[in-house]
Amino acid sequence: MSSTTNSAAASVSLLVLLQLVSRVLNFGLNAALARGLGPEWYALANVQLQLVSASALFLSREGLRRACQRVYPGGDGPTLAHGANLAWLSVPLAAIAALVAGLYFAREASAAALVPAAEYAEAVWAICAAAVLEACADPGWLYAQTNGLIGRRVFAEGGALAVKTAATAYLALHLRLGARAFGYAQLLYAATYVGLLYAALARRCTLSQLFPRCAVPAPPRATATEGDHASSAACWLPAGHRAAAASYCWQSAQKYVLTEGERLVLVRLAPLEDQGVFALVSNLGSLVARLVLQPLEEVTFASYSAAAAAGPLELAALARLHALLRGACIFGLAFVSFGPAYSRLLLHLLYGEAWSAGTAAPRLLAAYCAHVCAMAINGAPAALTFALCFVCPAQPTT
Repeated sequence: MSSTTNSAAASVSLLVLLQLVSRVLNFGLNAALARGLGPEWYALANVQLQLVSASALFLSREGLRRACQRVYPGGDGPTLAHGANLAWLSVPLAAIAALVAGLYFAREASAAALVPAAEYAEAVWAICAAAVLEACADPGWLYAQTNGLIGRRVFAEGGALAVKTAATAYLALHLRLGARAFGYAQLLYAATYVGLLYAALARRCTLSQLFPRCAVPAPPRATATEGDHASSAACWLPAGHRAAAASYCWQSAQKYVLTEGERLVLVRLAPLEDQGVFALVSNLGSLVARLVLQPLEEVTFASYSAAAAAGPLELAALARLHALLRGACIFGLAFVSFGPAYSRLLLHLLYGEAWSAGTAAPRLLAAYCAHVCAMAINGAPAALTFALCFVCPAQPTT
C-alpha cells in the first residue's frame, strides 16, 4: 500500500509540475498576445482555432485514452499488444474528426473581417494536420502513463510546449504572420511532442513493442492454465476492449457537447471582441484550478481504474475519496470568497486598463470564481464515475 501511495504521489507531483510549466508558458504567451494584438486576435487564437483543435482530438484525447487506461494496466506481452492496438485507433479517429472539423471551420466566416478567408483556411487545416500527427503519440503516451514513466511524458509534453510557445510568439508578434502563425506553431508542437516522447521511451522499451500486432488474449490470473494460450485464438482487439472503447468514446462525445458547446455558440453568434473577453477570463480563471485539479483528477482516474480492475473497492479507497472531496471544497470556497473582490485589480495589473476598464472582463471573471468552485467539487467524483462506469468482461477460457 505504501509503495502504491508513494507512486501515486510521485505521479501527482510530476503532473503538477507539467501543469505548472504549461500554465506558466501559456500565461506568458497569452499575456503577450492580449497586450500586443488586442481582443479580436486573442479571440481568433484562443476560441476559434482552439475549438478546431478540440474538435479534431475530442475522441482520441478523451474517450480512447480513458478506454486504453481502463483495459491496459501496464506490463508487456499480450496486454501491451492489445492496449497499443487500441491506442492506434486514435489515428483514424483523429483523421475523421479532423476532416469533418476542417471542412466545417475552414468555411467559417466569423473571422472574415480580421483575416482573409484563404489565410484562415490554411491555419485551420494546419491545426487539423497537427491533430492527426499528435494522435500518433497515443501508444507511447499509454505506455508511459501505465508503466510509471510519467517523467518521460512530462519531458516530452513540456519540451513541446516550450517550442510551441516560442514559435507562436515569434511568428505572431515578430513576423506578423496572422492566423498562419497559430497553425504553424501547433504543427511544430505536434511534431516535437511525437519525436521527444518516442525518443524518451526508446531508452526504456523496444519501440517495435508499440507497433500494431496480433496477439493471444491473456487469461485472467485466477483461472490461467498452461493450455490457455494454446486454445485461445489470436486477435487484434478482444471484444471487451472494443466495448470499452465504444463506451468511453460515447461519453467523450457527450462531454464535448457540454464543454465546447459554449465556444460553438460564441463562434456562431458573438462578435470577435466578446469572444476575446470570454477566452481571456476562461484562461485566467481556470489557471490555478487546472494547475492543481486536473493532475489530481488524472491520477484519481488511473488509481481507481486499477483498483476496480482488481476487484471490489476497499473501504480505504472510499476514505481517500472523502478526503479529496473535503480538500476540493475548501479550495473552491476560497475562490468564491476572495476572487470577486480582486478581479478588476488583477486584470488591470496583468493586461492593462484596456481590459480592466474597457471590457466586461472584470464582471465575468468575478462570476467565473463560482465556476472554479464547481469544478473543484466535481473533479474527484467525475474521475471515480468514469473509472467505474465500465468493467471489461473477463476473457473466456477453455
